[in-house]
Amino acid sequence: QQFEYLQNHLRILSAFYGILKPMDGVTPYRLEMQAKVGIGDAKNLYEYWGELLYRSVIDDSRIIINLASKEYSKGIEKYLTPQDRYITIVFCELSG
Repeated sequence: QQFEYLQNHLRILSAFYGILKPMDGVTPYRLEMQAKVGIGDAKNLYEYWGELLYRSVIDDSRIIINLASKEYSKGIEKYLTPQDRYITIVFCELSG
């Protein structure tokens, strides 16, 4: 039941695959969103994906809980509207 909930509600941003669900199969790769690409008129993967990433993660609740890196978050943040609630979780380590 918990896996089913995650499969239906959790989305993972991928520079190569776009939006993934937790149980989607992928092949390992190393690609950054800011990587220069030559796909159509797109100069990088932010331009290639455009607002598709945002449209794929927003739902009727208008709430997005962001666990992504700053690099990947940029692919969503640009398209947020005043009606959206965007909550960013910051993972850090206490030092000193």
